[in-house]
Amino acid sequence: MKLTLQILSVLLTLFNVFSSHSQSTETFEDEVVESNTFTDNGLTFNISSNNNDETYDIYNCSDCGWNGSTVDDQFIDNTGGLNGPGNGTNLIVKTNDGTDIKVSSFYVFCSNVSLQNFSSGYLTIEGKKDNNTVFTITKNSGFSNVDIFSPNNGFTFIDLSTEGGVDYSNTPIDELVFTGTQQLDYISLDAFVWDYATPPLSSDNITNLNNSFKVYQDANHDILNIKTEIKEYSYVLYNIQGQVLLKNKNNTSNTINVSKLSPGTYILKILSENKSHTVKIAIK
Repeated sequence: MKLTLQILSVLLTLFNVFSSHSQSTETFEDEVVESNTFTDNGLTFNISSNNNDETYDIYNCSDCGWNGSTVDDQFIDNTGGLNGPGNGTNLIVKTNDGTDIKVSSFYVFCSNVSLQNFSSGYLTIEGKKDNNTVFTITKNSGFSNVDIFSPNNGFTFIDLSTEGGVDYSNTPIDELVFTGTQQLDYISLDAFVWDYATPPLSSDNITNLNNSFKVYQDANHDILNIKTEIKEYSYVLYNIQGQVLLKNKNNTSNTINVSKLSPGTYILKILSENKSHTVKIAIK
């Protein structure tokens, strides 16, 4: 790889390559059945459960899902490994690399182990960031009737801007945890609407790299060296779509391994003393 480093202030009049993100709706129709990961809008998510004897993954069932307006065939659920009757359930959806996202809404099918209305229990939805809980919603009423698959084919619409009486739709998280208690043994998830939490990169929010930092390539082209007298700082490396690829808080090594990056244009943002310094990196 050959790295070319260019100070952004030299190129701002020519630089208009940043693209903005828009909300994405993952309906799982193109995902691999029985996979415990899915990829949407360039970001990979992991599917798991805190219950060792329970398996959540992508499931296919003709006309059993709900894409927000009509039935569909694929969704996340625990058909492949239930936790037993009356033991509740736990589903975790987490970004693979810790990228922060905002979740607007989704649909969940909640039932007992026999796919009937559960008579006891409730649902909690927990948003987490860096393994810390940032919000918790408890829902114990207002579920769709799964016995007659109405409305929404039995799926309950969860709007994070209103559910629980607080707007969490703009709260940055990297993990959602769904927990059913007592007879709420089964959860399926569909029509997952989300967006990147990082604002789209543009020439309007790019600042100059000042003399506090110098960034240059190693001879083997796989390492970025950061020369600075500042002892502690953080950095974030983005692609041009604004997706976080690498990040490090309180960095002290003054090196960044970029050997796994594909050729393309990247943005390195260095944060220190309440100031940000940004440099464009072209990997060829």
